[in-house]
Amino acid sequence: MHNKILFLDRDGTLIRKFPYLCDPNKVFIEPGAIEALSIAQARGFELVIVTNQSAIGRGLCTRAEVEEINSKVESILHESGIIIREILICPHAPIDDCACRKPKTGLVEKYLTSDKS
Repeated sequence: MHNKILFLDRDGTLIRKFPYLCDPNKVFIEPGAIEALSIAQARGFELVIVTNQSAIGRGLCTRAEVEEINSKVESILHESGIIIREILICPHAPIDDCACRKPKTGLVEKYLTSDKS
């Protein structure tokens, strides 16, 4: 049996959406996100971000740049007591037709069958 897990989108849900975000200085938490995550966490949900980052597959930014953005998101949330258990990234462009790009469920399925869940 799995713990209660809330899978969350990143861009436009937790942080302001910018097309192909590659600059951590443009990370702004969406209004109400911290409060909602606090409630979910207090109710026993583990928080996992699942995000399509086709900017990597399109060559618009690097995996390291995306990881830097993710680190900033985690840091900001941590300052408010929010713990993100994992950030799952699909780095592929839509044309790649991979199993991990949302709305497909490959990343979530892999996570749920790993030792982490």
